[in-house]
Amino acid sequence: MRIRNFITYRISATLQLLFFFFIAVFAFNPSTYSHPAYEPWPDFFHMPVLLLMLITLLNDGTLIAIGYDRVSPPKEPVQWNLRVIFLLGAVLGGVACISSLIILHWSLDSWNPNGVYQSIGIGGISYGQVTTTIYLKVSVSDFLTLFSSRTGGDWFWSARPANILLGAAALAISSSLIIALSLDQQTIDDIATLGLARAPPYYLFIVILIYCIVWWFIQDAAKVLAYHYMTRANLFGINNTGMAVKKGSKASTKDQLGKPLLSEAH
Repeated sequence: MRIRNFITYRISATLQLLFFFFIAVFAFNPSTYSHPAYEPWPDFFHMPVLLLMLITLLNDGTLIAIGYDRVSPPKEPVQWNLRVIFLLGAVLGGVACISSLIILHWSLDSWNPNGVYQSIGIGGISYGQVTTTIYLKVSVSDFLTLFSSRTGGDWFWSARPANILLGAAALAISSSLIIALSLDQQTIDDIATLGLARAPPYYLFIVILIYCIVWWFIQDAAKVLAYHYMTRANLFGINNTGMAVKKGSKASTKDQLGKPLLSEAH
């Protein structure tokens, strides 16, 4: 069970980071967006290596806590089905990637009078704030994805995580938030950064956190829907490997820890 959760989370987190930064580099040209003339914006979006390292470091630190998570093994032995686990991780990572690309566009477009930021009263932000916004969003999304990864095809609230996992995630999110709020106005790897608490709008970080939570529910719903259609169509033979709760089975959702996609073979 813990191995399943580890693999699902690793796939989803890796795919989000890989595809988001790949697409962002080639699809977004910050210099083409409206922005203050006194602040030159780069020709493509990229993140400082230091911030990327902080994301992966806190990510891996939280991942270790999965080894101490609360799990309930299924009553019947199951077989590994890596195609199913990869598809589930791809759904989680894909939704997180889409949400990151959307907020990147909104942030770059913040000086547009008809843009989303202007319509909700945030106003225009500097490029340093754009960089920090994406750092915070990607970090928080990664940590929230962990709780969707650990419940298989069921909702993230269907099984209570261990206290150590909750503590690790809370520590990682708090650390990312402190970093995003307190960064000095500077350039790291020739990329502008600015802490969200050092310039208006000072409530931008709250908007980002709410945005992450909303997309967390959307992400989890996409996972549950994908699992439903996989079992309905017996995709990749999921119903033949003991990875789905069959109709009429006495095994409860609690026993299956959210209808796991795969478990450790006994």
